Amino acid sequence: MALPTNPPSAWDRTREIWNVGQVLASRPEKFGAFARKPGEADDDWFVDVAYWMSYPDAPAVVNIKDANQVAAWLRIREDVRKGLFIAANPATKTWSPIDLTWLLVSAPKPWKAGSSWKAKRPFFGAQTRYHAGVDLAAPAGLAVLAPEPGVVVAPNSGWESSRDPKTNQIVGVKAIILRADSGRTWLLGGIRPGSSPFAAGARVSAGQKIAEVGTYPKGDSMLHVQLYDHPLTEKEVNERKSWPISVSQPKYLIDPSPFLKLAMKNPKFTAVMSNPINEEIEGGEDAEGTVEGDADTATTTADPNASATSSAPAAAGGDSSLMYLAIGGAALLVGVVLLRS
Repeated sequence: MALPTNPPSAWDRTREIWNVGQVLASRPEKFGAFARKPGEADDDWFVDVAYWMSYPDAPAVVNIKDANQVAAWLRIREDVRKGLFIAANPATKTWSPIDLTWLLVSAPKPWKAGSSWKAKRPFFGAQTRYHAGVDLAAPAGLAVLAPEPGVVVAPNSGWESSRDPKTNQIVGVKAIILRADSGRTWLLGGIRPGSSPFAAGARVSAGQKIAEVGTYPKGDSMLHVQLYDHPLTEKEVNERKSWPISVSQPKYLIDPSPFLKLAMKNPKFTAVMSNPINEEIEGGEDAEGTVEGDADTATTTADPNASATSSAPAAAGGDSSLMYLAIGGAALLVGVVLLRS
């Protein structure tokens, strides 16, 4: 019986890719046995058709309680999205929506030592804490992109902002928290308040604009990237925002540098800023999430008993050549024959 497994066998995975290529090349209208659900979007319809073709013995409707069925459907969905993107953007084959995506609409720029993870904070004076993330130089107003597909946990979380008593407006910067499908949780600080178009619980795709860079109280602008190797709630992130030198590394907090280096290889946009900012920017962050003047998000210090976890970067998405093989048809068919023999 053809039923999904997780991880898939080499034969199952080849069959999935082959069927995605067939669906994208011919469109589901050519496969009349598969009816579109009322209101179903094109891309999900393509996924359903490729899924049913790959696993004809599976239920017609994916059982969300069956981890194997869900995993297979999600794999096929990523293949479909990648194929559709390539078809719509034939000149842009360097970006893959199933790989870690560079977080800014600008050419990737390396960060300096003082902007790196675990750097001294504050930068001037006696140290009180470690830098819990990596700062990426960026001008105010620059679009911030989702590094992975996932769900917005909090689009306007506390960071370094306060409420102006005269205008009642929020000044400073906020943070957006994203829980990725990979299981990681991203905190992106230095966001212009209210710049995210998404509400908590909204799904976003890799490379999708999710916010804009804001201006810190001292006038600096940057994107602060903080990463946790675990799916967390906003409350759990708040408990781990800061890393005082008096306590151990907050639980699940990890160095985002290896992941950012992977994302640097997958920029969605290649336009270079006319005046790139690449100087040290440590002085711009005073509180880094430890003080929140507008009190819309409570912030606490790290749990003294929290234990550090470490993680090597997982494989970023999948092999970008798979879809080309699938669409190529003939070349992949040879692979199918070899696998079956």
